Amino acid sequence: MNAYRKLTAAGLRAFFRDKTALFFSFFFPIFFMVMFGSLLGDHKASDTQKFPIGVVLQDSSPTLSWVPEVFKKVPMLEPHVGTLDSEKEALRNGKRRAVIVFPADFSQKKQAGKTTEVKILTEPSQQQTSLIAVSIAKQVLDKMEKGMSARTPLLETKEESVTSDKPNEAKPRQIDFMIPGILAMTIMQLGIFTAIPIVNMREKGVLKRYGATPLPRKTLIGSQITMRLIIAVFQTGVLLLMGVVFYQFRLVGSWLGLLGLVVIGALTFISLGAVLASIAKTQEGVMPLVQLTNLPMLFLSGMLFPSELMPAYLRPLINILPATHLAEAMRVAVNATPSPHSIPVNLGVLAAWLAGCLLLATRIFRWE
Repeated sequence: MNAYRKLTAAGLRAFFRDKTALFFSFFFPIFFMVMFGSLLGDHKASDTQKFPIGVVLQDSSPTLSWVPEVFKKVPMLEPHVGTLDSEKEALRNGKRRAVIVFPADFSQKKQAGKTTEVKILTEPSQQQTSLIAVSIAKQVLDKMEKGMSARTPLLETKEESVTSDKPNEAKPRQIDFMIPGILAMTIMQLGIFTAIPIVNMREKGVLKRYGATPLPRKTLIGSQITMRLIIAVFQTGVLLLMGVVFYQFRLVGSWLGLLGLVVIGALTFISLGAVLASIAKTQEGVMPLVQLTNLPMLFLSGMLFPSELMPAYLRPLINILPATHLAEAMRVAVNATPSPHSIPVNLGVLAAWLAGCLLLATRIFRWE
């Protein structure tokens, strides 16, 4: 029995000394619980992400004066009243998720007891979030319909794309949203996971032996960065080729812009990986650090699904993550779609992270 207790105690001590085991046994599940609890749990109205929609009242009579107030009472909607042209332009620029258009003859048809067609305009490049906004808007219109006592339905909704007048233009698909996000994820992980081999080489004394040779350190660092840049470009080419062959993917943006983003994105996350390698002392310690950096960016940045689905209180964190701006810029470069932030803002945030991580890594990096 004494041996049993000692073996059990020794096993527990070994377990709690193993940082990787602790991470995947405790912190990893807790992270997922907090993450999905934030996404799926109950939130106050103030924490709910609002979807901006346009409301166009082409009928200027007092009959429709109450309509905007109805949409304002919906916690998940942020209605903007405007003209048809201005709201369609805002929709094309990504500032609206849907535009609801009440026709000019609304009051006349209502008085005559006839059905009125209410259009819901959407932008195909914003499919993921517009679906939610349209679904909520339809529920609101349905309640309006039930509030109008008449045997003949007075409201009839009709979805219409703002690009429907361009028959030769290919409509964006779900895969068109996913591929740029996967490209950004690949570049991010290539850079962040750089920390693992660096710590491995340092722990085995490889970096120390390199330091004892006439080889300049900048040559070693430059070769490592160049190697990973080549891998990043190769990975991008392979993923795009697979998208073209298997999913008929089309790059409608700029090849040159995409290449530039691959380079600046890879450099940014390689420098972040160098910071993580500077902080971690052992191989056991670097893995939790890498995962704690990788997972929040993977789920919060909008790489795999729209970040607008996140609770509003996470928005400040989402807006400062480099992965958020890399994913947004990738979608602009690949699909030429509207972005929540402008390209100069995306590049500015990435450049700030790159400069900050390089400065920090040069100050705290250890070769032994």
